[in-house]
Amino acid sequence: RFEFDSLYDDIYIANNSGSYNNDFLGDIRIVATLPDADGSSTDFTLNPGTGEDHYEDVDDGSSVDDDTTYVESAVATNEDLFTYVDLADVGNILGVQIFTDARESAGSESLGTSVYTYATDHDDTPQAVTAAYLIYSRVMDVEPENGIPWTIITFNQAEFGVKVG
Repeated sequence: RFEFDSLYDDIYIANNSGSYNNDFLGDIRIVATLPDADGSSTDFTLNPGTGEDHYEDVDDGSSVDDDTTYVESAVATNEDLFTYVDLADVGNILGVQIFTDARESAGSESLGTSVYTYATDHDDTPQAVTAAYLIYSRVMDVEPENGIPWTIITFNQAEFGVKVG
């Protein structure tokens, strides 16, 4: 056992399976972006519900406010989608990761992420949501419609969100 302070930078694990991101990727950077508008689906209920748009209740960034502003639904297949701040020239996009801070308030709920590209929903397998807030994630090294690497254009045209399982 080692006891010391450590700092890490650019840690990723790649193996030689799959067609993309299966070898050394070189020096990379992570660019975070937040929702900037409601997308094509707004089925969830707003909280606090005082005239705000859906994206305004989920654009917390690194200062998550949990129960202060949020969207909610217990209806299967309900979906909220959001557009995101456009990426500028960031070079090659090696992957997209969606983070969802969620909890269930009553009963047993499941929640998945949805990516809307080329007029089609691409949903992942819903995960059981716990009573305590947890951050759920989905990683995509290729865009889900065509299975090819993301481009700035495909990212900027996509909508990302959540769907009740």
